[in-house]
Amino acid sequence: MARRKFDMAIDPATGQYESAYAGPIPYKGYNIDFIAQYLYENPGSGMTKIRTALAKSRGMDHLPPGWHTDYFYTNPSKPWAGRLWKRVDDSKPRRGWVLTLQGYGRVKNP
Repeated sequence: MARRKFDMAIDPATGQYESAYAGPIPYKGYNIDFIAQYLYENPGSGMTKIRTALAKSRGMDHLPPGWHTDYFYTNPSKPWAGRLWKRVDDSKPRRGWVLTLQGYGRVKNP
């Protein structure tokens, strides 16, 4: 039986319904906390590496195309990139991401 939209959880970070790939969100803000913790443990990691680790933490075997890329684009309505983490070098976007001072506040186990 197909799940109806109102039966699914909403990811509070994105405002989107749960991913058809990943199932319910473990808790409010999980994805943000996971990315912050991952960047604390692996500073300079690239977006794909971070998203792949997030997908595995949510029980997926592979990273769906385009899944949660919005966490890494500067957008006033989704202000994570630039506020909680930033590029290592803005002139070379493939250099990866590091936490900002505010992002360290989301790290659970420093």
